[in-house]
Amino acid sequence: MSTTLPTSHPEALSSSPTRAASRSTWWREPLLHFVVLGGLLFAIDHVLVGRADDPNTIVVGAEVDTEARQLFKASRGRDPSAEELAALRGVWLDNEVLY
Repeated sequence: MSTTLPTSHPEALSSSPTRAASRSTWWREPLLHFVVLGGLLFAIDHVLVGRADDPNTIVVGAEVDTEARQLFKASRGRDPSAEELAALRGVWLDNEVLY
């Protein structure tokens, strides 16, 4: 008993194993692994770090003004004027930026 395959579409028979072989070699490509893992790491980093506050943000709050007034009053014996307080904030900000 002999079995014959239909020969009406010989390209269909030959392309199927080739496609499967090309897909399996494509999935084993190290560059693909590198790109996928790199993208995954960047996504995880974006999610984790994106929720945290920026450590490079400088906030000049009321406690800065209070401390500046106390230091100014201790050294000069009077409260600072608005211009002097603005200058003290500028000095404090410069020190924070340099730090």
